[in-house]
Amino acid sequence: LTGLFMYRDEPAGEASARAFLGDFDQGTADFENCTGSYRFRAVYPDGRELRFCDNAGVMRWYIRENICPFTEDNCPPPQRHSFCTSLAEAVPEDRAPDYASIAQFLYFGCIYGTGTIFRGVRRSAPEKYYVIENGLLTEKDKNLKPLEDLELHGDALEEQMSRFSKAVGGGAAACTITGGTDSRNILSHMLHEGMRPLLDITGASGHVDVVIARKIAGRLDMELLWVSDDMEGGDWIDKAVQAADGMTGVCGIYRLNKKARALKERGVLMECGSIAGEFYKNDFIHFDY
Repeated sequence: LTGLFMYRDEPAGEASARAFLGDFDQGTADFENCTGSYRFRAVYPDGRELRFCDNAGVMRWYIRENICPFTEDNCPPPQRHSFCTSLAEAVPEDRAPDYASIAQFLYFGCIYGTGTIFRGVRRSAPEKYYVIENGLLTEKDKNLKPLEDLELHGDALEEQMSRFSKAVGGGAAACTITGGTDSRNILSHMLHEGMRPLLDITGASGHVDVVIARKIAGRLDMELLWVSDDMEGGDWIDKAVQAADGMTGVCGIYRLNKKARALKERGVLMECGSIAGEFYKNDFIHFDY
């Protein structure tokens, strides 16, 4: 289990994983109640494997189709499919390009769907889970509700943030704070739940978001981690390329990766914040999101 996994009202991590697997083996698992940002893998004593990623597709498996000289019925181990945690790890030997995905990447700055720049390598679908048995891969539907059918109400975010706070306990957390109302809303909920996160912001020192973040931190008497978006050292491009992993723009990911590394140095591996507010403003320039 990599990342933050919460199931129902269980504590995050192992307790949630064990509760989910108990339900899964009974046929009563509810993927709707799997929240967080994670990659999940379970290996059974008989060698059968279960794999899936979070419902938002923030973290994914990369599935590589292994070329096998045998017929499909007689293909021995290794399995015909390999699951990897990065595109760099999953690069096929022939490096055959997927031109449709490459064109999409060049036009939008990212790739939508499950494709990658290589034929024979795809990302796991957020709405699917995968069972590997006797070398055979089977995709199954999580039966998630369509977004338009979700029954949300005015207290939905408050309930989810309360659930998150209880699930992670006193774990070290950060909260991105900007001049926007979205991030301040998330911070308000964290404070309401008794959490005191490390505040963080990226950008130039005089940028309006950074200026407002400093005012908010001062008003709340909370620490602010400011990470400059200036390029660092001669290997900054290598760090950005590795973080982008062939799936998003190098320049757009650089400052976010720099912030993530700064948080990790502080011992903070969990960050809250807002995202996609641009969609509500019809701002389709920020394709990285």
